[in-house]
Amino acid sequence: MSAADTFLTIKGEASSLLKEKGSKFIGYASPLQDEPEAKMTLDRIKRKYHDATHNCWAYRVGGGVGVGEKIKGLSSDDGEPSGSAGAPMLSVIAGAELTNLIVIVTRYFGGTKLGVGGLIRAYGGCVKLLIDNATIIEQTIRKDVTLLIDYPLLTAVLRVASRFRANVRQDHEAGKASLTVSVRLSEIEKFKSELIDATGGGVLFK
Repeated sequence: MSAADTFLTIKGEASSLLKEKGSKFIGYASPLQDEPEAKMTLDRIKRKYHDATHNCWAYRVGGGVGVGEKIKGLSSDDGEPSGSAGAPMLSVIAGAELTNLIVIVTRYFGGTKLGVGGLIRAYGGCVKLLIDNATIIEQTIRKDVTLLIDYPLLTAVLRVASRFRANVRQDHEAGKASLTVSVRLSEIEKFKSELIDATGGGVLFK
């Protein structure tokens, strides 16, 4: 189980293949950041498999937005019997505690009906294979801290940022250095406290 300010997702794309009574189920998984990206990925796969019988899908997004934020999950049966495809696919990725990814299972009908139970097993099984084939990674939830300082304090601030392994973007504002620092969510308050100490209170948080 991931920590309070981390989430699990996949690194890069993954694929799988499952055959059941003549039907072919082609699985595809990809990491994503938001719902518009999920739609673009789905449209691309639908164009690739435009002659398929069904392109069922499920995705979860919300990792990286902050502790306590709700992860959103959506799915579609794409013409299969209600609850036989999208829901079991979503259940598998949720059960694996994965988010910020989309899974798509393309079906080419083989002539034999599988029934609702058979479809649930096939679509869910195809996604389980996807997860087995994917590289699962833990991502840290970060938050931007924007601050304003006099230039002589810049070295001290950058030293603190380095200790927190924070990413820094620098700009200029009214003769001062304006910094946007990406810090691990659970370390925000400690980071601010150390900045205040390091600058003798000469930092203004925006």
